[in-house]
Amino acid sequence: MWQSYAMSGTCRGKLLLICNDEFHGHQSMSARAGADVDVRNIMMLFKRLHFDVIYHSNLTATVNTLHYSLSY
Repeated sequence: MWQSYAMSGTCRGKLLLICNDEFHGHQSMSARAGADVDVRNIMMLFKRLHFDVIYHSNLTATVNTLHYSLSY
């Protein structure tokens, strides 16, 4: 049986969006062109759906920044 996510509240949840488009130290990986357009479109879509959007870019392997963002 399929269950659906309740979409009736004023804030329907949080969306954590991470876009890593710069890869320093990896010569075989160039900057990802067009990532800014993808981010803008995804953020606009989920804001229209009344999600609280949390955006970070070019994160490293630490989790402290994410923990702070999600704890408010």
